Amino acid sequence: MIDDEQDTSYIDLDYFLPDAPGMHVVITSRSSTAREITALEAVAVGEMEPFEATELFQRAAKMKEVKLEVKEEIERIGEELGYLALAITLAGSYVSMTPRLQSDIKRYLPEYRQRRKELLQRQPEQHVHRYKESVLSTWETSFEAIAKQSPAAARLLGLLAFVNFEDIFPSLFGAADYNTSAEGSEHIAEKSKSTGTSQPKWQLYLSSGQKWTLYDLESSFETLQSYYLLQWRSDQKSYAMHKLVHAWGQDRLDGEEQQRLSGLAIQLIADATTQRQFGSSYQLRLVPHAIACFNSFFSRHQTPHELGRGQLVAIERIGDFLYQIGRYSEALKVQNFHFTEAMSTMGKKHPDALRSMNKLASILSSQSRYEEADRLYRQVLALEEEVLGKEHAETFGTSNNLALVLMDQGKYEEAERIHRQTLRLRELML
Repeated sequence: MIDDEQDTSYIDLDYFLPDAPGMHVVITSRSSTAREITALEAVAVGEMEPFEATELFQRAAKMKEVKLEVKEEIERIGEELGYLALAITLAGSYVSMTPRLQSDIKRYLPEYRQRRKELLQRQPEQHVHRYKESVLSTWETSFEAIAKQSPAAARLLGLLAFVNFEDIFPSLFGAADYNTSAEGSEHIAEKSKSTGTSQPKWQLYLSSGQKWTLYDLESSFETLQSYYLLQWRSDQKSYAMHKLVHAWGQDRLDGEEQQRLSGLAIQLIADATTQRQFGSSYQLRLVPHAIACFNSFFSRHQTPHELGRGQLVAIERIGDFLYQIGRYSEALKVQNFHFTEAMSTMGKKHPDALRSMNKLASILSSQSRYEEADRLYRQVLALEEEVLGKEHAETFGTSNNLALVLMDQGKYEEAERIHRQTLRLRELML
């Protein structure tokens, strides 16, 4: 605030403006509308270079000469803080006032990751910083303005905090028709009370139950961009969010809201995996979002028996997507979580739990972990024969998969025996 001295956020600009003639004043602002108040060309301030961030941290921490290993650690701190000048200055100041960190700088990052929100709320201590705002409070001020101007944009920002902070491409949100569910979305969609149409839950959240169009989405992105909480990368044709803005977007929410939005984000990405009109490049761009949203969801859903049917379907889709494109390590983590939750929710004899166990064995086999896959397939087969029957199609499929794993282990006689048993049962069925 610069025009109301009674306001608690009032800043006296006279304090900063030089009194001498022939001086030039550079004004920085987070609002893109500032470019409209000058006839001069506005310049977008980018991220600091890594070496600049390292030098700034050393000055703020009052560290003159440092060893190579200390400098490398400072570089890691700069990367973690996204090369944001204010964050680096405050981190360095904190280190300068904390003897245990001065003696061992490697203790800063573990502490930061544990106390991120608290540390980013610290305010500048030096008198020269008359602008006494923390890293987080500057974004909170912008968020309050956004929420008043465009509630939909504020909701979009919350959702984006749970996908990857880079390469947020518009087609992530589907085609131009924003009032139909993606293929097979019956478990993760609801009927809007306002429009009467079936919409994905993440879409209902963004639209607050109203009709949602491509133009609404573009308008929300435009609002976030005007406050520099998102930046458009023309070379990638996508938006990017600073990693600390991304972290703040999560940290500002309470635990219950974090759980809710991480669930909506995983359903958004699950829907995105069903977009058939996009090719392999789209799938590759989708991978970081699939991994990021699952990790966010996983970290906030450690207690069994709390997932609904829609969330299980979404997680299964994420796992299937990662498996199909060959990201087996990530797919294994997702599928293992899905199996644990499916078994806790529905019981190990439920067909969905059996199917999940079967997929888990398939991933292990794809990783050449044949002995583990062998044991799991045998467990699945025994349960399927008990629950579904020996003549069921899924039981046949598991028998075949077990035989293939046995062949991969060189156990050809046993594999042949299982293949012959399966063939005889199939012939009887015909």
